[in-house]
Amino acid sequence: MGGTPFVCLQPQYSLLARTIEAEILPTCARHGLGVMTWSPLGSGLLTGRYKPADMQPDSRLGRLLASPVPMANKWAQDLLTERNLRIVEEARRVAADLGTTTPAVALAWLSGRPGVTSVILGPRTLRHLEENLEALELKLPAELARRLDEISSPSNDPVNGMSPA
Repeated sequence: MGGTPFVCLQPQYSLLARTIEAEILPTCARHGLGVMTWSPLGSGLLTGRYKPADMQPDSRLGRLLASPVPMANKWAQDLLTERNLRIVEEARRVAADLGTTTPAVALAWLSGRPGVTSVILGPRTLRHLEENLEALELKLPAELARRLDEISSPSNDPVNGMSPA
């Protein structure tokens, strides 16, 4: 039709959100689309800074959990699932094994995924940016990447945009 073809897709993708692997990533590869992922640190959970037992009330998640807005509160609760916390803990262990940070591990895992052409970062401070940039130099050994793959493996539930009942 003479229009400009699509060249890139911008989906959410991280160790916590892997549902795009089933259909979206293969479709992008088949059609030559780049994939620029957003929320690579799972809304900050993969920084390792949020711990439910020690949630700071002035943190972003702390404020959302205390929010009178039901959707904000539900969003924060849905992020702090047992599954997600297990993934964060494994990423923390991998980071300790490599002598690096949890964000660097999460970003290195993501940037090494087939089909990912770019990762959109959103550091709030210079220290966060420096932690994120560590991922550029980090190559995850196959065994450690496998550990992260296994613990974060997506469910086989249909992807329909609805929360599980």
